[in-house]
Amino acid sequence: MLELWDYLVQFLVTACGFCAALREYYRARRRPWFLLTCFYATFALGTLYWTLHLLLRQETPQVFYVSDLAWLASFVFLLALTLTLPTAEERCFRTRLCRLACRSLSCTSPTATCSRTFSCAA
Repeated sequence: MLELWDYLVQFLVTACGFCAALREYYRARRRPWFLLTCFYATFALGTLYWTLHLLLRQETPQVFYVSDLAWLASFVFLLALTLTLPTAEERCFRTRLCRLACRSLSCTSPTATCSRTFSCAA
């Protein structure tokens, strides 16, 4: 029962975040607000699905489930948001984590290039 209340509160908080991001998107009409709205929407839908499953079936699913896919999809929107926000000056700043990400991308995909995303244009 406590798990149900936990997920219900989590859904309400993400729904509030969705409403706030949607309001800002309608006001500004900018891509970062749209991506944040999509993040909150998919995360809230995954939480709602999990909460309804707990409420109707009275059990926690033991397998990889639809709500997990929604949660993973929401982080794709969050990743897209973080890649579109940096300015040109921030893109010039390279860290060890950035170099590690570039190496892992080039190892997993032979066509992946990090020069446009993670480095300076100069």
